Amino acid sequence: MVALWSEQGQVVDVSLLESLFQILGPLMTVWLTRNELQPRMGSLLPYTVPRGVYKCADGKFVAISTSSDSIAARVVKLIGFEGDDRFATFAGRIANREVIEQEMDNWLASRTQAEALAIFEEIEAAAGPVLSMQDIETDPHYVARQAVVNIEGTPMQGLVARLSATPGAIKWRGRAKDEDGDSIRRNGWNE
Repeated sequence: MVALWSEQGQVVDVSLLESLFQILGPLMTVWLTRNELQPRMGSLLPYTVPRGVYKCADGKFVAISTSSDSIAARVVKLIGFEGDDRFATFAGRIANREVIEQEMDNWLASRTQAEALAIFEEIEAAAGPVLSMQDIETDPHYVARQAVVNIEGTPMQGLVARLSATPGAIKWRGRAKDEDGDSIRRNGWNE
């Protein structure tokens, strides 16, 4: 948009490393400001509960996040703890993490992924499916974004960044395994 006003383009520098680093959330800030390392907790986080990836009755998984008190209150009510003062506040939920996580596990274990997601949508709480590769292959969002492309008969991930004026393309699938092996073994790396 800046180029519309300044008539100057600019380099778009997008790093996969920094993009993935952002997924870690506040871990670096906590480390630098408090000198604390988050313990290994699987898909849980120390500063919100319930939150994580849970297995459903059909063997599929859902990811749930209750990062605000209003969403947490709806989920706490959903799993049967309405009116329980232990879960009324952020600090209370953290202090009683094991109890609420166990009940969340039990609640989801008795429902299919589709049922759980429908109920979470009804109560306006954050939840999403954990997709398998088979799910991704036909997921409308992935399909629309061409996240999977077929190049020379080989399906593979599509482009990460897209630019409007120079959209880019994957033009070939790369060399076959050991395609240059005989030449390298015969002549070394100098050719």
